Amino acid sequence: MVLGKTTTMNMITGFIESTTGYIEVEGYDISKKAKKAKRQIGYMPETTPLYNELTPKEFVTYMAELKGIPRKERKEEVQRVLKEVNIEDVQNKLIRNLSRGYRQRVSMAGALVRKPKGFNT
Repeated sequence: MVLGKTTTMNMITGFIESTTGYIEVEGYDISKKAKKAKRQIGYMPETTPLYNELTPKEFVTYMAELKGIPRKERKEEVQRVLKEVNIEDVQNKLIRNLSRGYRQRVSMAGALVRKPKGFNT
């Protein structure tokens, strides 16, 4: 069976289950150790749902909370990611007022919180 890129990524990230075989990410079976496997992945879908009423800083902070980054590390991690994707200058503007390019960077920042293994800048 041949799968498309989107289906494959949805299975790797655990959004949909594989009907045959298994998927392993950095040694973790996605169906048995989903949390550990997902911590190894930074995934940015083509159309990421962003919260337009939030600022980039608020959105990235929210993503950090969802990914379980401890409160004491969160502020530093958010600032690192904002700087890494070069959106520090718009971090306090509402996402709905940003250009498409900046929105893509905000999405990328959300994916890069808790730097995925193998990602080098």
